[in-house]
Amino acid sequence: MKKQEEIHEDWRTPQIVEIKQFKSEDIQGITFDYPIFKNYPIKRTDSKPNNVSIFFSWPKYLNLVVTPQISVKVEKKLSKLIGSTPKNKNGIYYTKQTEPWPELYFQLPSYSVTIVVFDGPGFSTEILFDKIIETFNAPKNYSFN
Repeated sequence: MKKQEEIHEDWRTPQIVEIKQFKSEDIQGITFDYPIFKNYPIKRTDSKPNNVSIFFSWPKYLNLVVTPQISVKVEKKLSKLIGSTPKNKNGIYYTKQTEPWPELYFQLPSYSVTIVVFDGPGFSTEILFDKIIETFNAPKNYSFN
């Protein structure tokens, strides 16, 4: 039987149990991989044109205010990211921020993709962002619905 300290550490340490690929009919052509963390299985997905949210269940012993989730939004909004920020291996400019909440922003020639994350203990935004940045891909042009 595990000691209380081991149980405590176990739920705080992010443990990847699976890697999934994001694909959606409502955001066609945009793909990336993301980890599923132990104790945070996918609960449901809400989808509408140009906006998809993946909601995760969490352990009942955690009293979280916001449901852990990944929200993906495609917008016609452009910024000055091109040329001023790093590119991922697919040549797409990106930036990330942590305040007021964790957010990744990808800029393509005619549109942008924003990915916002709400997490909990054992659900690592840093690991999640690293995997998304590494695998994010999108077409140069996007057909808005």
